[in-house]
Amino acid sequence: TYAPRTSATVDKVKPLVPTGTSVSYDQATGKAKLTWAKNKEMDLAGYRVYRRLKGTSFGSTPLTTTTSTSYTDTPPPTGETYYYEIRAYDKAGNVSGGTADQGVTTVDRAGPAAPTGLSAHGDLDGMVLGWDAVSGAVGYEVFEKDAATGSYTLLKSLTGTSYLHYVGQNETLHTYVVRSLDALGNPGPYSAPVTSDGIDRTAPPAPYGLDVVTNRGDVHMSWKTPEAHTRDELDNYGRFTVYRSVGDTLGADAERLDCDYLTTLDSENGVYVFDCDDPTWAYATTYTYAVTFTDGQDNESAPSTPVTVTTADRVPPAPVTGLTATPRADGMLLRWNASTDADIDHYWAARGVRQADGSFKATDPCTRSTTDPLTALCIGIPDGETAAYAVYAVDKWGNASEWTVVDATELTITPGEPIGADSGALWGGGGWTMPGQGGNVQWHCEGAVCADVTEYRVSRWNTETQTYDLLGTVAPKDGVYYQSYTDATMPLGSISYYRVVGVLSDGTETVAAHPWQIRPDLV
Repeated sequence: TYAPRTSATVDKVKPLVPTGTSVSYDQATGKAKLTWAKNKEMDLAGYRVYRRLKGTSFGSTPLTTTTSTSYTDTPPPTGETYYYEIRAYDKAGNVSGGTADQGVTTVDRAGPAAPTGLSAHGDLDGMVLGWDAVSGAVGYEVFEKDAATGSYTLLKSLTGTSYLHYVGQNETLHTYVVRSLDALGNPGPYSAPVTSDGIDRTAPPAPYGLDVVTNRGDVHMSWKTPEAHTRDELDNYGRFTVYRSVGDTLGADAERLDCDYLTTLDSENGVYVFDCDDPTWAYATTYTYAVTFTDGQDNESAPSTPVTVTTADRVPPAPVTGLTATPRADGMLLRWNASTDADIDHYWAARGVRQADGSFKATDPCTRSTTDPLTALCIGIPDGETAAYAVYAVDKWGNASEWTVVDATELTITPGEPIGADSGALWGGGGWTMPGQGGNVQWHCEGAVCADVTEYRVSRWNTETQTYDLLGTVAPKDGVYYQSYTDATMPLGSISYYRVVGVLSDGTETVAAHPWQIRPDLV
């Protein structure tokens, strides 16, 4: 009888690679069955079965060893592909090469990871649950534990990471768990449980956007809160508290103000806006304000970001100094020194008269410069009049200083024919135009003679030659009250005197009109 020599020191020959390998996968049971043909070596000891995940290598440790020619495995139900191979080994420990990989794709029955960060607290509307999002999860299931049986009852299936469970505001304990679901509906393990009662112990969010505006007669405050939940909190005895401290910090002894606030819903931005006035503020005082929101369970929010302001005072600025009045061809130019008061808002300048008691009475306001706050032009006809000119300062609270007054005499620039004395069919007035606008000269013709006018001749007084220079002619216009001529060369910073006559059909002229126009240089 032949007996093979199986000693490892003698037998160095590997068994042949097993043949006839195949694999089948049952999706219902999740089992993979491998079969192969029996090797014919007389010293065969058995077979080793290996498994690997697609994209990885076979390990050194077999999944199992067997003397059979089949093996049934249950690969992880993750929806991934796994490969198998079989190797034969003999009694001397020699191992064959591996069979060709046999692959199966498993059904996906593995859910996502368990949610973490589960929390629960009572709120105005019930128990508020929240948890962290789980990678790969498309939904979640919330369960409540039955205190009597210990079993869990499904409360809600949802896609978000928060849930409001409507329970009473009492001290009854509620225990919850959450699990996640993947796109195939596979559930993951439960989260760690969390237990809480229904008492609302969570303060609302702090108000934000506090704005405090001090005016001459009030201190106005406004703040904001998110639209969500604010209305419900207010309808259930929620309230705001305005705190005020004297100084530039909000102290522990801050005073609570009885502030009757107005509520406005800004739906476009999703916020409520609240406004109120401080009912007990004092003049010339520095205050720091903040606002809190307290819900119906007396949970008070943190204070809003504090705001520090100084209220209005009743002290007028000091009188303006350094006032000078310089006559010009377009009026009287006033200049003065800047006030030493820090809260000056603007200055007011005027032309007027000194009254019998020595006080100043304003008759005509002067035009303030748009570029220099310490300058104003009192626009007027330079006809040599003497008048009083004055300026006072106004602070941001509306307090005004006393007038500072100087007397000055205008330049004397008069034309050869007087203005304001027209008595014929033509008469003209005057005024002033903005520096950047063209010079529009206007006059009016009254009576039957106007229909016989063929053209108007417009001349301008030349102060150097003391004559009227012809500027041009213009045809009469029907259906208008004022006839007009555009003087494109009207000088800036001066008054222009004009002489206008109507030329009749027989060549004679009407009595002249004398319009005038000032084109001021507003420095």
